[in-house]
Amino acid sequence: MKNDFICPYCSGHLNIKDKVVFVAKKINGETGIIFLHPKLGDYSSEMHETFNVSKGEDVDILCPICHQNLKQKVEDKNFVHLLLVEEDGKRYNVLFSSIFGEYSTFKIGKEVFETFGKPVQLGINFETLSFLK
Repeated sequence: MKNDFICPYCSGHLNIKDKVVFVAKKINGETGIIFLHPKLGDYSSEMHETFNVSKGEDVDILCPICHQNLKQKVEDKNFVHLLLVEEDGKRYNVLFSSIFGEYSTFKIGKEVFETFGKPVQLGINFETLSFLK
């Protein structure tokens, strides 16, 4: 199934072939391009060999089109917020951890709540979050 990922700010498509493209910005200001796999639960990534992100490092994830920071604060964790449009046209909110190597993803829709990886236990109702509306 083909997943299209959309920036929630500019509505730009973030997919190129079989990758989702972002700009990653480290706390020291260093930036690089990062490719993620569009299949939820597949945590493979690619980046230039000179742009090193260590496991456990929290990075800002920016839209490569409008340059908005896609990171949102949920409880005490940081998540990247995207819109997902599946091949059948169904739309969802997707949140994934901005901490490199923390494999935690949530797919949220009106009647759908799926988790991928090792979801962090937050104990909150995602439907009440204003940025998901």
